[in-house]
Amino acid sequence: MRKEEPDDPFLLYALALEYHKIENSVRTEETFDQLLKNFPGYLPAYYQAASFYWEIQKFKKARSAFLKGIELAEKMADIKTKEELSNSFQNFLIDLDDL
Repeated sequence: MRKEEPDDPFLLYALALEYHKIENSVRTEETFDQLLKNFPGYLPAYYQAASFYWEIQKFKKARSAFLKGIELAEKMADIKTKEELSNSFQNFLIDLDDL
């Protein structure tokens, strides 16, 4: 499907989630990186990507994804997503303080 519709960010997003599901961290990271680079306006990607980066302790990438997602959600006036990202970002910061 990706070959037929390379401009559909959802397909790349779904692929990243599938890689994560089968615990292929390298491919998951590559796919989220590609998704955020090529489709920076695809809001659903930010929460999942940030959470994944946090999970694999790529804290700089996680922080960036959280902040860009919060900024995008604000621009799109998506209050619910902004709150979800903001809350998760606060938990992320607390987690970093505990390290």
